[in-house]
Amino acid sequence: MCGIIGIYNNSSNIIDCLDKLQHRGKDGVGIAMNTESGTIILEKKLGTLAENEAVLLETINKTNPNIVIGHVRYSTRTSNEFANELQPLMSNNIAIAHNGNIPNVENYKHDTLYILNYIENNIDTLPFDEILINLINIVHSAYSLVLIYDNCLYALRDRYGIRPLCYGKSSNGSFYVSSESIAIENHVSSICEVGPGQILKINASGVQEIYTHPLAQQSLCAFELIYFMNPDSQILGTHVHTYRETLGIKLAKKDKYIFSPKDHIVCGVPSSGIVAAESYAKFLGIPYEQFIRKTNKTTNGSDRTFILPTQKSRIEAINKKFTFLEEAIKDKHLIIVDDTIVRGNIMKGIIKKLKEYGAKTIHVRIPAPRVVD
Repeated sequence: MCGIIGIYNNSSNIIDCLDKLQHRGKDGVGIAMNTESGTIILEKKLGTLAENEAVLLETINKTNPNIVIGHVRYSTRTSNEFANELQPLMSNNIAIAHNGNIPNVENYKHDTLYILNYIENNIDTLPFDEILINLINIVHSAYSLVLIYDNCLYALRDRYGIRPLCYGKSSNGSFYVSSESIAIENHVSSICEVGPGQILKINASGVQEIYTHPLAQQSLCAFELIYFMNPDSQILGTHVHTYRETLGIKLAKKDKYIFSPKDHIVCGVPSSGIVAAESYAKFLGIPYEQFIRKTNKTTNGSDRTFILPTQKSRIEAINKKFTFLEEAIKDKHLIIVDDTIVRGNIMKGIIKKLKEYGAKTIHVRIPAPRVVD
């Protein structure tokens, strides 16, 4: 899971944009900066943006780049492996930042390196734009990319549009590309989505569409709507918050005559389960109380526990992730709403704690539809 940013002509705003994408990655941050001479400089660090902001700002101020791309990332590997995979990547004055996952990439440490090597292997024989067109035709999914090459900023999205990507223009003529609208909405006058299978080239002439795949289709990952994205971001013309509210209402309609509002309390699992839980409770007229709260002890990706590399690390993180209001739980009939069940570790841990704190009954509701193979 990652967040990517690209800015043409106003690099100082990269820190603010990355900060608003921090929910997409807290274990590593990096920027690639294009100088006026065309040289690209990298700065990459382990940890959060806040932990590394001073170093990044110092490099930006020294470099004064006309183009910058940024990346935030969660770890899915051991610390040594992860440190070597921080993005953006750069080679032969090409810089790239990637959000997604390309399956079945053999003989490469990770998929972003595969993309970069593919470009490098063709750079001497094909125009850069044509290389990117071939990439979209050859590699079907799943990626959103921002690249710097030859004093241009490129943005492209796989032909299925699995990961989100949007762009906008500011009043002073700067251009922004982002994984989510929340990161750039304060800097641009309007926001458009990069379409599935679309390649955009941004330079002194503005935004140019290089290509759109003829068989492109909208297949946005459902996890983006349900779990990954900030609820204040917009996608497909609607706020993510609205999608989650609607799921909560659909869920509530199925339970219309099951629970007594006098005897039950609803609680959403923070943070991404709360919106659906609140709309579920409101529709049914059942009291809502936030008796499960997040701690501030989550580190190294542990607030996105399903992506941690081992079962041991997932369980350890879950045990540190929540606090519970015992007085709101004891002898109560509880309805717990979470966004999804992936591995089941979080819900098992929550149910265990609720039982320890004396809950009379515990009902679990999940707004995400089942994924059936």
